[in-house]
Amino acid sequence: MASKYRLKLWPYIKLQTIADNIKIDDPNWDIVDDNFSINKNLFNYQKEALENAVKVLWKYFADLQENKKIFAKYYDDLDILEDLNVSLKNNRHAGLLKEYFEPQINDKGEEYIPFSEICNRMSFWMATGSGKTIVIIKLIELLHKLIKSGSIPRKEILFLTYSGDLIESFKELVKEYNHDKPLDKQIQLVSLKDYEKEKSQKTLVNRVFYYRSDLITDERTDNKLNFDEYLEVVNNKKTGNWYLILDEAHKGDKQDSKRQNIFSILSKNGFLFNFSATFTHAIDIVTTVYNFNLEQFIKSGYGKQIYVSQEEVNAFKEAADFNEKEKRKIILKTLIVLSAIKKAYG
Repeated sequence: MASKYRLKLWPYIKLQTIADNIKIDDPNWDIVDDNFSINKNLFNYQKEALENAVKVLWKYFADLQENKKIFAKYYDDLDILEDLNVSLKNNRHAGLLKEYFEPQINDKGEEYIPFSEICNRMSFWMATGSGKTIVIIKLIELLHKLIKSGSIPRKEILFLTYSGDLIESFKELVKEYNHDKPLDKQIQLVSLKDYEKEKSQKTLVNRVFYYRSDLITDERTDNKLNFDEYLEVVNNKKTGNWYLILDEAHKGDKQDSKRQNIFSILSKNGFLFNFSATFTHAIDIVTTVYNFNLEQFIKSGYGKQIYVSQEEVNAFKEAADFNEKEKRKIILKTLIVLSAIKKAYG
């Protein structure tokens, strides 16, 4: 699915360029505001991220009527387009993917899942400390507004993140968001464990299911959930129909990991929204709808108090975060900074 090297930042952030050229004339889609709670308003960059997201949702759902093949053509000028396909050659999860996607054959006679099958996604590359959880909650608000207006199809929303601590932080921020809003505007959080009990309830109009991403798998135990139980039957075939929001859900995973493939399956007929401070894989970078990574964060003047070298080192504490060459570069930069500090204050 991804090239083995880390891509240069430009011009590979393609979806942001696509969003910049989208114009929406429909007033029903003019729904982005900067209000979050009594004590918080969005920064300009957070609002811009959401405006880009709305543009892409309009293009995909309203203008193109969910036609993936046409939507994927916006990426045709990329010279790494083939790297975005999912090769099934020597792929440990080929059997799983072929259950839910239609493979094609390339010139070499090898099977692959084309990028057009998984292009219904957008990434938000946002630095640690930039308030991406606020953007996630406002994105949920926007999805609910668009669903209620009939601008996008009615689908359930699922939020996944990789640790219990992050789920608790998410809950606290949702609580703050809800505090000054009437009941019919509040976000109602429901554990994915309660999906069967809750999915038929019509009262939770602003419902969002949530769970730990590392506990979504293809088996069922006390805490692990089998993703297959959360698919819908369409034309006698099971398929994923979620608006799926991922927060750092790639941590600890390789790009060809079973879990990453499961996320693609869950959002096959829906849409995937991927948030991270440390994207390294081609498909995540190419589908970035808004880039406010550490470099952009600092350039914009928001990161002056951040200890940059420590942030970079933390970013690859998981084995899969960067390749060895990139890690050596980051360590070298850290040592140079340390030497400069010692010289200045020595």
